[in-house]
Amino acid sequence: MARIGGDLDLVVSADLRRRLDHAVSDDTVTTVLLDLSEVGFVDAHCIGLIVSARTEAAKRGRTLEVVGLQGLPARVFRPARAGLGDGPAGVRR
Repeated sequence: MARIGGDLDLVVSADLRRRLDHAVSDDTVTTVLLDLSEVGFVDAHCIGLIVSARTEAAKRGRTLEVVGLQGLPARVFRPARAGLGDGPAGVRR
């Protein structure tokens, strides 16, 4: 599980990309859980990074699931659910 807190914006996007790449490329896991329960803000660029990581995970036979969304990030992710899938591989609160 990857836990991320604070604001997800352009300032932290390079670190987010590195963490997502590392999590998705880990051959010891089949499901990557991305816990965003302590995230207060997420911008469109970081949503794009998460969607791209999910796509890469799928190419590797893995799933990426976003958990713990609440408040503003939950509302921001709502339109992105199509890009993150439904059910186990998608977004849940």
